[in-house]
Amino acid sequence: MIIPILATAQVELTGTTDTTCVQKELGDLIRAARNKPAKADLGKAGSILLLPIIGSNPATGFMIGVGGQYAFKTPGADTRYSLISGSAQLTTKNQQLFLLKNSIYTKNNNIFFTGDWRFLIFSQATYGLGTNAPRGELWITSTTWADLK
Repeated sequence: MIIPILATAQVELTGTTDTTCVQKELGDLIRAARNKPAKADLGKAGSILLLPIIGSNPATGFMIGVGGQYAFKTPGADTRYSLISGSAQLTTKNQQLFLLKNSIYTKNNNIFFTGDWRFLIFSQATYGLGTNAPRGELWITSTTWADLK
């Protein structure tokens, strides 16, 4: 048995503009509070974000570090945004973790480069993955991926 259901979304208000709550960036608010002029929008600048990393778990102990990402556009009318992100972390169990990921588009999205680079220094060696890993053999794992579309 099929039961038709009629659903409607919000009613569209035509001809009205909400001017009581205008969207502003945090940087613009800080400049206005310091009586400085607004930054000119060049349209070509990238965007960077840096954040602290604080955490804890039984495998790493207490962890502290920094993570960030940089977004930008390469030339071209229809080019998508490219992104590079990474982090560096140190732990109380003498572990060091360095991660870098990239998603980069060339001009007009002709080529897409993606990568996941990790350099990890752990307090314990890796003796294989899974339940049937060979006993007493140290495995050095390395994976390389290349995907051009």
